Amino acid sequence: MLNKKILALTIAVAVLSACQSTPKQTNVGKKEFDISQQLMASSQFVEAVSYLEQALNKNPNNKTYATLLASARQKAVVQITNSIKATLTSKTINKANLDSVNALFVKAKSILPQHSSYAATETLITEQQANLVAKVKGLYQGVKTNIASGEWIKAKFTVKKLLKLYPNYEDSMQQSQKIKIEGARFYLTQANSFYQANDFFKTLEFARKAVTVNPANQKAKMLIAATNKKNNKEYFIALAQQAMERSDWSTVYNSCKTALFYDAKNAYCLNQMMIAKEKHIDSLLTSSRQLLTQGFYMQSIAAYQEAVAANDGKSNSALNALKATLSDKIDLTGEDLMEDALFGSAWYLYRLIATFNPEHEELFEKTKRAEDYITERIQKSIAVFNFKSPSYNADAGGLVSNNLRSNLFKSASKDIKVLEREKLSELLEEMKLGQIGVVSESSVLEMGRIHGIDIAIMGSVLLYKVDSTEAISSETVRYQVGEEISDNIDYLNWKALNPKASKKELKAAPAAKIMVPTFEEKEYEVKNVKKVGFIQLSFRIVDVSTGVNTRVETIERTKIEEDRSNEGVRTAGVEFDPLEVLTDTELLQQITATVVEELSRDVLQPLRNLEKKYFESGEDLYLRRKESLNAVERFVDAIFDEKLKLLVNSPITSQSNKYLDKIIVSHSFK
Repeated sequence: MLNKKILALTIAVAVLSACQSTPKQTNVGKKEFDISQQLMASSQFVEAVSYLEQALNKNPNNKTYATLLASARQKAVVQITNSIKATLTSKTINKANLDSVNALFVKAKSILPQHSSYAATETLITEQQANLVAKVKGLYQGVKTNIASGEWIKAKFTVKKLLKLYPNYEDSMQQSQKIKIEGARFYLTQANSFYQANDFFKTLEFARKAVTVNPANQKAKMLIAATNKKNNKEYFIALAQQAMERSDWSTVYNSCKTALFYDAKNAYCLNQMMIAKEKHIDSLLTSSRQLLTQGFYMQSIAAYQEAVAANDGKSNSALNALKATLSDKIDLTGEDLMEDALFGSAWYLYRLIATFNPEHEELFEKTKRAEDYITERIQKSIAVFNFKSPSYNADAGGLVSNNLRSNLFKSASKDIKVLEREKLSELLEEMKLGQIGVVSESSVLEMGRIHGIDIAIMGSVLLYKVDSTEAISSETVRYQVGEEISDNIDYLNWKALNPKASKKELKAAPAAKIMVPTFEEKEYEVKNVKKVGFIQLSFRIVDVSTGVNTRVETIERTKIEEDRSNEGVRTAGVEFDPLEVLTDTELLQQITATVVEELSRDVLQPLRNLEKKYFESGEDLYLRRKESLNAVERFVDAIFDEKLKLLVNSPITSQSNKYLDKIIVSHSFK
């Protein structure tokens, strides 16, 4: 009885405790919940999710919290993905934008791992990332190209655009510094040169460019200030007056001409120019003749052309006579250079004649002849001699050689010439060397020296065959051909268990007889064919100019081809499977194509980027060895090589032309 009373008391206490704790439990997390509702009302769904998660952590069984949290998560994700879309479709995409949207996307997935909008959002982000990378790569390449061609202003603004889109891309910061330092130095050097020549307009142009690429360049700013002090008519009138005292008529003329730019009606300069003009022209003619006698053709032409400009198109017999003398003298030098095989120097001189006397006799023909010689010189000629064949296949060598020629024709750049088989045969016949397939190495070297072959390829086909194996076997197929009446084993078993069955039981029993399928077996023939193609050839790539074997190697290749066929049994559902295997010829052709492709790469690899080799050789000859005219030949070769390849405005051609001008202006052809 006592135990029952204690039990009842315990239950009562528990019930009272539960009744007292319910209101407290309901209020747990209410503070965070109330904040979340305020955030939800102001559409701050991401922040609301955080407070609802805190509320639910404190009160895990609160269904209201859980329901509202699920709703807030959905709304937060939609808000984030919409924000991502807006950023990627309405703003200029840069790395900062992409980093921001990627961070938002990670945040969205942390709120809700799965959502229907994620696939489209991820696709949009990926597309914009790819677009940005492509754009940035293009800008980066543009910076490199601008720097290589000395276009520092373009380089400055291109790298600025690049850094705005993608800070620290590759070595863009280093390139930006290079532009500041080297670009400013380049423009300042030009500005100083023009300052010394009193060409203040050009001085200001280049000094301002120096400031553009490097706003902190104090030297350029000081030069601009110094130039502005002199950039007036008074300075040039003073120069003209000083030149008058020493009878320097060219300086008088040029200084007054510049002063008139500031004051077109200045009486002093108008009068002095009339006095100085004729003497200025005479001075230029005298200077031009002296420079011509000294062999400085480019400087002589410059003085002549300045005299022509000062003459204002008036008739002047002295100018006409000098024009003819200049043309004839330079033409004769060009012919001498052609005889010495300095075709590039001759070509350059013919081009100089064209700048002041394009109607000079046979100038076009002589220029064209020089160009033809240069083109012939730079085009590397490759001769592929027939490979020797193995005794069991007399055609193998010719097949490999013809395939190699065809591949070289397709793969070679325009500065490489592959001799056709017929042309090679003609040369061999001309030199009484016999058939194309039986030429010794010494004969090849002699032939190359006489006919200008640069690279000779010779070799032997050691293996050119296919081994075949064929296995014929039979397989058996069992297939249904019909049906027949047979005792039903189920009925027999039932009968054994129910020997005295009633009529009612018999009606429910399994059928006594049933139809069963009948089968037949048939053998059919199966054929397995395996072919293994073998090609092995040795080859030599010979530099004909030196007689050196630049590559001696043996190539081996195999290819396995196999198939299984059967004659089929249509009634059994076994389909006819014909034999589908390459013929021996087809298999060997495939292997030959692979071998020839590899050999072709080996031949052409040393001949790639010839323009760069010519240019580097020119720099070595000019800067280190001080062989000016030999350097001219290599720089001209680089220009013509790029012309053959249809490369326009490349850094190599641009720099080669600068070197040519620098060499010729200071070179004496005396």
